[in-house]
Amino acid sequence: MPLLLRFRMAIAFTWLVVAGAACTTWRSTQRSGSAVDAPQRANIVRVVRRDSTKIVLTQPVFDGQAVAGRLENTDRSLRIPLDSVARVEIRRFSPGRTGGLLYLVVGVLGVLAGG
Repeated sequence: MPLLLRFRMAIAFTWLVVAGAACTTWRSTQRSGSAVDAPQRANIVRVVRRDSTKIVLTQPVFDGQAVAGRLENTDRSLRIPLDSVARVEIRRFSPGRTGGLLYLVVGVLGVLAGG
């Protein structure tokens, strides 16, 4: 196998590994009445407020009246009352995005190998 092709394949594989981490999507947790259900074992949640603003919290804690946690990429803590929360979302694996990414990578590898 020519060296240039190996190099191109190595780059494509590295891109695949890095992009593979992005094969997730935010999914809403279930709601029961007016209460927001606390996701179990979530290290990161996205809180969507009633005014449509989105806040990502790490180490979330739900106490029945509010959701608290640290703002993503900061040391700042935040507490949001549940009556101002429209929904809580957690990151989940997305088979559709993963399939699309794999389809794209296979196409790119085909183009690189062919030319």
